[in-house]
Amino acid sequence: MQPPHRDVADHHFYDTPEARQCAARACDGLVRRFWSQIEFDLTCWTLADLDGAQAPEAFRRLRETDIVVVALTDLGQISPGLLTRLEQALQQRGGREGALIALCSGRNEPLHRVEPTLNAALHRLARVTGLDYLNQAPECLPGRLPDSIESYTRRAEENTDIMRQILGEYSLPPRPY
Repeated sequence: MQPPHRDVADHHFYDTPEARQCAARACDGLVRRFWSQIEFDLTCWTLADLDGAQAPEAFRRLRETDIVVVALTDLGQISPGLLTRLEQALQQRGGREGALIALCSGRNEPLHRVEPTLNAALHRLARVTGLDYLNQAPECLPGRLPDSIESYTRRAEENTDIMRQILGEYSLPPRPY
């Protein structure tokens, strides 16, 4: 049985042309892997767009998105004010499943090893807005929530090895109180 076709909105934000290419490669990979099941609506915005005349449209579209890709070359580009505005927009998504993918352009290491403070801030943003948080383009995309306890049980059993790997390799820095 072939899975149902669905639409996914993918919005990526970047700070430099190199970071835009990084985000585009990640999105192209998603499209290549899932084109038979999913129709993508891709848009991209510079971080400067989020503070300029394009901001209202960018934030309106962000409220409708399923996947947010943030690709950065200069890891100091996301200000606390911008994180707050992103959080406000993403909280208006209505609790739909989705993902926030944080990419380091021009680096071989994931964000949590290069810039743990920014990684923690983006991880928190994903958590409070109900998004999965990833440091690379995923091999699969979130679907609809399971409709029964048996579905949840199967899903939990399928992800056991992945969760063990994640929990073994990744930990958040201590939270300041």
